[in-house]
Amino acid sequence: MSSDPSPSSSQGLLRVLGLVTGLAVTFGGIVSLGILRAPGEIAEQLPDPWWYMSVWIIAGLFALLGTASAAEMATSLPRAGAYYAYAHRAFGPFVGFVSGWTDWLNWCGATAVTIIVIIEYLHLLTPAVSSENIPLAAAIAVAFALVQWRGVRWGSGVHNVTSIIKSLIFAALIITCFIIGGGAAMPEAAAETPQMPGGWTLIMAFVVALRGVIYAYDGWVFTAYFSEEMKDPGRMIPRAMFGGVWIVITVYLLINIAVLRMLPMSEIAGAELAVGKAIESVFGAMAETFITAMLTGFMLIGLNLGYMLASRVVYAMSCDGLFFANCKTVNKGGTPTIALAASVAATLVFLFFSSTFAKLMEVLAIFTVVNYVILFLAVFTMRRREPDLPRPYKAWGHPWSTGIALIGGIAFLVGTIISGTTTVIYALVLVAVSSPVYVLFRRVKRRTGK
Repeated sequence: MSSDPSPSSSQGLLRVLGLVTGLAVTFGGIVSLGILRAPGEIAEQLPDPWWYMSVWIIAGLFALLGTASAAEMATSLPRAGAYYAYAHRAFGPFVGFVSGWTDWLNWCGATAVTIIVIIEYLHLLTPAVSSENIPLAAAIAVAFALVQWRGVRWGSGVHNVTSIIKSLIFAALIITCFIIGGGAAMPEAAAETPQMPGGWTLIMAFVVALRGVIYAYDGWVFTAYFSEEMKDPGRMIPRAMFGGVWIVITVYLLINIAVLRMLPMSEIAGAELAVGKAIESVFGAMAETFITAMLTGFMLIGLNLGYMLASRVVYAMSCDGLFFANCKTVNKGGTPTIALAASVAATLVFLFFSSTFAKLMEVLAIFTVVNYVILFLAVFTMRRREPDLPRPYKAWGHPWSTGIALIGGIAFLVGTIISGTTTVIYALVLVAVSSPVYVLFRRVKRRTGK
């Protein structure tokens, strides 16, 4: 692979990413463990094939509405950092800081979790590997960081190739399930299928199921993190984001139809890995090894992308004086190296204290939903306050489409808060802790002028 162009640090990120990378970021970022785990959870809430499929369709429509808003913001403000950049421009530096700070911690924590899961899966594949091998976990963290350090084309190239492999695996699974699966066992097990709830219980079950599927679709905004690096962002970003989301919707619907053909609803409901059960019916005794290897591969893809996203958030914050000034340093390959190093350091801290940060990850999940709401509100705010801002792409159907997405995001947030009231208190504590850190960075910026 050829080396990247050589900018000076002051020139910032390289605008070298194209449509293929954008599609890979969207598809590879969204399609992960969620599609393997969610079917069992959703079927447990809605054990009827039509209700079950309707949740996946509605969540897909929400992802499209969210994509429309994200594409408008990404093309009108083509900066790294996504949520942070929009919150900072629309609602000021403090809201931007809290959004970026929590988003960065979320990605570093998620990367640490991913590494822990990789070690656990490697232990299943090779018992010689300890399931609590912290040195190996640290080595994996550093190894993937070195790939990113080489340059943006190396980092994105690895993600592109692995995402293509992932798509081929899913295509093969879908085709195999449709060829082999005939639904012969379904009538025999129909009597065992759990009863559908009714009335208010049905509404609540639908909301819970919808929330789980929306998490499985999470990632439609990922391409926006690289807006500053996309070639011709006004054209490429919407194409990459919408193209990736449509591919994900198609894959999700086909996978679920395939699973329904292979298994009765009674076996899907409550299954930890319903797709795994379908694979088992195809591969037999080899299924467990195949599933474990596939999950390990998925985690490795997520690890690579996690570093890319985390470093872009810190880079954007440092450019605005809301993080250490050195974090805006970019090497010859286009990688924000100090931002990457800071992200690796935070990931290692999470790794070494993995037994104590579970509550923090729950708190950060709330901020992920908060960022949804901030994004939709930012579209309304920027349309009103900066009507002349160049917008290469405008969210279709605005204000109705954005309004529907906003209502959905608020409902999603309320549901998350209700299901974890204690976690909300911790979230407020994190905001309070963020305040002095924010003040510190602002003072440093005023003193140094950087």
